[in-house]
Amino acid sequence: MIIELAGIRIRIQNQYPETEQLCRNYETADSPEMEICVSREDISLERERSAREDIRCGRQVKEWPDGYLETLAVYRRIAERLPEYNTFLFETELYSLLMDSETRLFLETNEYLCKCCAIELEDGSDALYHFINDEETSN
Repeated sequence: MIIELAGIRIRIQNQYPETEQLCRNYETADSPEMEICVSREDISLERERSAREDIRCGRQVKEWPDGYLETLAVYRRIAERLPEYNTFLFETELYSLLMDSETRLFLETNEYLCKCCAIELEDGSDALYHFINDEETSN
């Protein structure tokens, strides 16, 4: 399967159908610029990361299916390789808020949104929510 993400065409050598389902809207017939192959070890590492996070947060360790863990490993591999193409992939709470039309943040100025992004990246999502909800800083 070949997908296009952030303008980069990527061949993914996957083992499970969950990865194909996740990526189906990004498929392309163009030639790939990058290739990602996820091994059994990569899937095991994702399982270990998940267990460590559950323990750190005081939750019962959840056993995720290999297909789901493969999607995480693919995402991680892509994110690790994108800097080779001067591209970065990260998820922020601000992005989620922008996609939610109820917040109306998409109407804010670029300067305000850049400040929101910087606050979240430097101080976390709690600081972002505090900044957004502070009437003195809202536009």
